[in-house]
Amino acid sequence: MCNSSFALIFTATGATGPIVVGDGTSSCQGSMLIGGVSFTSDTGGVSLQQDTALGAVAVSHDSGGVTVAGNRVYGSLTVSGNTGVVVDHPNTVIGASNLQ
Repeated sequence: MCNSSFALIFTATGATGPIVVGDGTSSCQGSMLIGGVSFTSDTGGVSLQQDTALGAVAVSHDSGGVTVAGNRVYGSLTVSGNTGVVVDHPNTVIGASNLQ
């Protein structure tokens, strides 16, 4: 997803392909995510970059590489238990932050 706005709880669990919500490039800028965001046990990699999230964000137990960077999170940010290359900063977090 690039340059989009969503007002819902956004969840992916067990996905086998890559999950991209902004990839840090000018051709795929971040999105506005209103509600909770949760990625759990996905195996194709996760990219959450340059997004604005109004709600809690959790990225846990994913494999294939995880990048959570350049985001503005108005809620808690949790990045934990992921495998592969994990980049979990810098982010601006207004709330609790638990990084890997």
